Amino acid sequence: MFFGPLLCHLSKIDCQVFILCMTTGNFYNQGSIRVQEMHSACSYMFDKYNLKIVDEGDKIPDHGTKNWDEELSKNIIFDYLQINSIQTVVTFDQFGISGHPNHCYLNKLMKKYFPNVELWQLMTVNRTRKYIPLLDILFSLREKYLIIGSVREYFRIFGMMLKHKSQLVWFRWLYLITSRYMFINSFEKIY
Repeated sequence: MFFGPLLCHLSKIDCQVFILCMTTGNFYNQGSIRVQEMHSACSYMFDKYNLKIVDEGDKIPDHGTKNWDEELSKNIIFDYLQINSIQTVVTFDQFGISGHPNHCYLNKLMKKYFPNVELWQLMTVNRTRKYIPLLDILFSLREKYLIIGSVREYFRIFGMMLKHKSQLVWFRWLYLITSRYMFINSFEKIY
């Protein structure tokens, strides 16, 4: 949802894409549906990809107030990176784009335990910039690491998001139409 321009970019170049989802998205008891939708979205975007969706129930919940088991989370990420020889990781910044605690925690985990990978974070912008992408382009052009998608790529991201039917509640439709993250991704290299 937030990484659409990056995913479009990666789908056009010759690289292997690995996606690690730390939960099934089961907050509304729709985890099994969301897993199928994630596979569908990935196959829509990529010819080849490696997707791992973690299902550790209450140990790593999709929840806004429940903490993850840090040791288990660290080990799952470590194993996925090791098994797949992953050298570069892109994750959320400390604000998690939407402020979701799970997104913010991923940033904390990566910085704390994984100094040996090339680590990038997707930058959170303020609410005005987030929902007025045409205006945000002016601010974003100053950023060093930037992907601005074309109109064609926007519709490709839109199509990918349509694969996530269970998430398409009214405010996500607004997101699809107005969010900068449908058009623009800016990044910061951590190390």
